[in-house]
Amino acid sequence: MNDKELKVLALVAEYEAVTIATIAERAWPDKPSAAANSWVRNSVRRAVELRLLVRPKRGELALGPATVPCADLGLRIALARRGLYSQQAIAFALGVKRGRVAHWEQNRSTPTFVQLVKIAQTTGADLVKLLHGDG
Repeated sequence: MNDKELKVLALVAEYEAVTIATIAERAWPDKPSAAANSWVRNSVRRAVELRLLVRPKRGELALGPATVPCADLGLRIALARRGLYSQQAIAFALGVKRGRVAHWEQNRSTPTFVQLVKIAQTTGADLVKLLHGDG
């Protein structure tokens, strides 16, 4: 997934159930609405195919079942940052304490979906692989 697709997922996570027009307006306020809506529509289609988003009601979007982390999420977070970033660097990028990142890696707690998106963006990891371990 590219940065714009991750931005769409993060906006859906932040605002829970939203419409394509709302996402386009918040993500790209300076672009013409038709172009932004078209781009968001394509990103949403791909996210629905990957089961990252669902459509609970006509026209609305919400996070899908594929966004629920699995038991080995901590290991995947550790592998995503290993050799590139310290726990402190990831914590700084996400605005949390280093101990929080350590807890995620030990599966003692779970990051929010928005935090997972930021981890993927920071480390360059694929969000689907981070969530599922496959792609």
